[in-house]
Order: sequence, then structure tokens, then C-alpha cells
Amino acid sequence: MRKISESDVDESEVLELMNSRLLVPRLPSKGEQLAITLTLTERNIALHCWLKKRNKHHVVPAKRKLIKLLEPEVEYLSRLDLLCIVCHARRMLVPEVELSYKDWAEWFLCIIKEFRQEVVNQKFSDTDFWSKKGNHKDKFIRLLQLQLRQVRNGENPFDPNVPGNQFKFRHFSLLLNVAIGLAENDREFELQFWKPFLKAWDGRIKMLQSPSFKRHEADGDNVYVHSGGRQKKRIL
Repeated sequence: MRKISESDVDESEVLELMNSRLLVPRLPSKGEQLAITLTLTERNIALHCWLKKRNKHHVVPAKRKLIKLLEPEVEYLSRLDLLCIVCHARRMLVPEVELSYKDWAEWFLCIIKEFRQEVVNQKFSDTDFWSKKGNHKDKFIRLLQLQLRQVRNGENPFDPNVPGNQFKFRHFSLLLNVAIGLAENDREFELQFWKPFLKAWDGRIKMLQSPSFKRHEADGDNVYVHSGGRQKKRIL
């Protein structure tokens, strides 16, 4: 494949992002703090694995079993960064979408930061799908699948300008707008970049459905670990 970008992500910026503070609406309980930390730690491990794909000398601070489990997440990140590269390089072909990123790397990091903030937002949400109060796993997965179907149909369910949209992904929304515009008019882009990204997105959803994948949610000072439809209560 021809080289389509001279810039690259600075590894130190990614590591700094992993340790950056996120906005919280109030002081979290002990359970909420631990649930957020555990979820973000998994996200960090996936980012470490993504960095290792770019730099074989990078050390991933995790056991092989967890690394194996997170492979779909890493593939999603790899397809996401490639989509950022191509969409930034070809942004002039979709002039109706205004961008201000200096390069694809800045765009990619902005999206990752949004994803990380959403982890916190979801933990504090009154409509938390992973709550211990009832089994909302299927409902949440159906929502993710619906969003993916909408994107496949050329719609953008993450547009922050849509009234009542609870998913405020401004940077990710811009990427989808450019990618959808390119895919409608460029068969090569659709086959080489867009469809593989959608496939990786679907793979990530299947990972979340897996009985092996644990989800951590809090209720006061308690943390509930959801796995395979079961709940394991942890008292702090």
C-alpha cells in the first residue's frame, strides 16, 4: 500500500493520554472510582497493544490471556487510526465537513479522549445499561448494534447536533461524516478502509458480548462484575 501520511502518533502523547484526568459530575463513591479505574485500565491495555503493533519494542503491562481477549478492541483501534489517516488526507473531497486538525494523529487522539470520557459519563448516567439493577446487557448490545446498522446505512447516530443525543462524540462524528461521504463516491475507499473498519467495529461488539469479557459497575461502595450473564459482588 502506498504511503498516505508522513506524520505519526507520538507514543509519549498516548501514554500521557492514558494518565490524563477526566471530568466527573460529582465526587465518585469508592465503588464508582474502582469501576471506572478497572474499565479504563482495560482501555489502556488495548492502547498499549495498539502501540506494540506500531513499535515491537513497546512493553504491554498485561498477561497474555487479557491481551488475547482484547484483540478485537486492538483491531478496532488499528482500523480507526487508518481511517483517520485516509480521511484526513482526502478531507478536501468532502468540503461540507469542516476540519481543523493539524494532522490525522491529533484527530485520532481527540477521538480516543472522547471514548475515555464516555466511560466516566456512562458510570454516572441514570440510564446506565450495565447497572446491577436488572440485566441490561442485551439492551445495551442492541443499542450498539443499532448504531452500527445506522452507520452502515450512511447515517450518523453520534451527531452532537441532534437534540437529545446522549452520545456527544464531536470528533468521532466528524470522522464518520467524512468517511460516509468518501464511501458514497469512492469504491476503493469503501473496500479498502470503510468496510474493514465496520467489520472491526462489529468485532468489538461481539467482544463485549463474550462471556469471557467482564464488565465492572458500581452501586455505592460495591462493585459488580458482570460476566456471562452472572454477577459477582465485590464489597470494598
